[in-house]
Amino acid sequence: MKITSISRKEYLVFFVLALGLTTLLFLPSIAKSLLFVFSKHHHGALPNFIIYADQGQLYTASIVNLSYWLHHGFILQGVDWLTSNGASEFYLRANIPVFYPPLLLMASLFKIYDFHHGVIANFGLIYTHALIGLFFLLLLCKRFFNFSVLPSLFLASLVFLSYAAPQAMKFLPFFMAFSLFPFVLYCTLSTPLITKKSTLFLLSFVYFSYALIGYLPLALMGMSLSLIFALIYWLWIEPSKTLSWKVIAARMLSPMVIAALFSGLGILSMAKFVSYASQPYLHGLEYSAYSLPEAVTNLGALLTSAIVSNAVEHYIVIGLIAFSILLIYLLNFQSLSQGMNEKEQRTFKLSVVIFVFFTLISFGKPIVLSALFFYLVPGLGAMHIYQRYYFFASLFLAIPVTLALKTLIANKPLQSIRYCLGISFIALLAISLGITTGHLTANPIFLWTRLLSELLLLAIALLALLMFSEKGAWTGITLCLILTGLPYYYFLENDFKMDDDIVYSSHQQENAQLIAFFKRHSPKSIIKYANLTSTVYSYVPRNYPWLVQNQINLSNYNGYEEQISQDEKYRAHIPWYGQYNWQWLRRTGADFIIYDKTAYSKYKTDINKYTVGMPKLTLSNGDTVVALNKQFTLYAPGYNPKVFDNGYIQVQHIGNIAPMVSQFSASPQDIHFHLSVKGPKARLTIPFWANRHIRVLVNNVPTKVGLNDGIRYQIFNRGDYKIDLSYHFPLLQAFLYMLMLYYGLLLLVFLYWLYCKLKPRLS
Repeated sequence: MKITSISRKEYLVFFVLALGLTTLLFLPSIAKSLLFVFSKHHHGALPNFIIYADQGQLYTASIVNLSYWLHHGFILQGVDWLTSNGASEFYLRANIPVFYPPLLLMASLFKIYDFHHGVIANFGLIYTHALIGLFFLLLLCKRFFNFSVLPSLFLASLVFLSYAAPQAMKFLPFFMAFSLFPFVLYCTLSTPLITKKSTLFLLSFVYFSYALIGYLPLALMGMSLSLIFALIYWLWIEPSKTLSWKVIAARMLSPMVIAALFSGLGILSMAKFVSYASQPYLHGLEYSAYSLPEAVTNLGALLTSAIVSNAVEHYIVIGLIAFSILLIYLLNFQSLSQGMNEKEQRTFKLSVVIFVFFTLISFGKPIVLSALFFYLVPGLGAMHIYQRYYFFASLFLAIPVTLALKTLIANKPLQSIRYCLGISFIALLAISLGITTGHLTANPIFLWTRLLSELLLLAIALLALLMFSEKGAWTGITLCLILTGLPYYYFLENDFKMDDDIVYSSHQQENAQLIAFFKRHSPKSIIKYANLTSTVYSYVPRNYPWLVQNQINLSNYNGYEEQISQDEKYRAHIPWYGQYNWQWLRRTGADFIIYDKTAYSKYKTDINKYTVGMPKLTLSNGDTVVALNKQFTLYAPGYNPKVFDNGYIQVQHIGNIAPMVSQFSASPQDIHFHLSVKGPKARLTIPFWANRHIRVLVNNVPTKVGLNDGIRYQIFNRGDYKIDLSYHFPLLQAFLYMLMLYYGLLLLVFLYWLYCKLKPRLS
């Protein structure tokens, strides 16, 4: 096998290059993070892109929630009492990487209890994953594509400075899937060279972790694509003379099979939750392949980011530099193709086929390939928005571009380069004059300034190709490429409009006032509030209870991402943001409401009826927080008006002697208390959505309790009762046992592997 070895010095060089490029990409974010850590007041010093949309509202909040619970009981299962009124389960959310080992480790080691430290932790994850991805991409180029340092750096820059990379950062699992793909591909390509079973077992941890990144279709596609590419590589591009295809396939598959064995139950648990949490319209060909495709009529947006795509999610941008390199190469294909050896030609062809395939399926209905992909590729074809697969395809664009540039530098087709250079200068001059004279005015489709900067950098890159020898050409073109792609990253940090909310560092005082207001006007163990505003990004965030649970125990009737985060039947009561069934709020004992002018107009009668004379707090954005009066909560009729109500449970009684509730405790996996009924009868109500994974035990005996329109209740006669509301989901619990077994086996195998490595030295 002709695989290039890597020296220790080269490992160090590649790591330094990866570290330098990663730091350059995130320089504004690093500066802000350091300012936050070392300044006294932390005003505004947070990376913008991690605050924006999904990153701030979902992923930063989920890191805080995970860390809090890992430090308060090490619980990896249970009902989320804090959002969606018990209809959601944090540990089964298929779009949150709660079981992802590096995240579990980070959340366990550090107490990440507020939004600001959650942002820093989130950024730390992204930075680290980018560093790992760049490092292994450089190793991949050297070891399996035989590229020297400069071509490897060019290829790595082309991948991580592509339009797809910073777009992926808006959604944490997307960026982890994208950045770890070179690592996964490197491992898969390496497996035929590994003979020790212990090493193959340890390698399974890479695939195990990748499967749990929080977005299963991308994880499966990344592993499948790495397997397909690696098999073709070893059977066609670099055919082995010593190993049969069966041995190669077995070594590649064995770590993946082990990973699937130990992660499978967790994935099935999440799939089960998705089956009753996602709405019916979220499935099928129309939704997956056709609803939000790229526009075939907008091909220009695939060439340059200066042409704005009208797709809801747009990731495919080839770039003028990469496009020009390929164009010059293809115009001189007959003469230049001879400059590639057979291995390079085959790698070029395979990469182009993969890239074109992913590009074509993203166009939806106009190209039937998307429908064939949906029907012929189970699971992966059901993923929404096929252009997300371009996170992987960007590598298979970079490979042929790098090979083409390598050939261009070695065999310069001067005439074609000059033509391209001339066209770029003419276009640069024409557009510049058009803007200056007012003939080319600003519009939402063409970003003329962006196009000018890309054309200028293209012209400089072509000049470098024309004028310099090998090292100078690689260096000049790579620098132009970096300068072309850096604005994608810096745009995220500097130009995005942030979703302003109360947990920002500059709003700490108001956040403290809101928490104090809730505490002052409700003595309950868990305080319930309904945010009646209809906007998704409200001033009090949808996952606010996750972010402040180290200070107060709150429960919101909504959460973030309603469509896949809660039991679908719950939507009969709370269909969407700003749509509330007031009877449900009354029966479940809401304590506060938050409303804006729109919500007040919609619910004016109810708001006035239940809040007149009650304490109010007006927030700086104009939202009003107000307590609900004692008449708001609906208790079962026919019982003594004195009620025990701590938010988690309500206990009513008949007679003059009130029941006693003692030894009460609550966590995501268990609500436990003792109930002593002194009178003739008592009624226990659990004012949360009747989550299907909660099992009620009375005196340690599973008991079927009453159900009244989604709320559990039970009648108790005189006596003493030990009551548990216990989380019971056998599939998830089996996965947790498998998880412990797997980590134990990894430790044992690692110790054995280490012993085998050290044994010769010790002896």
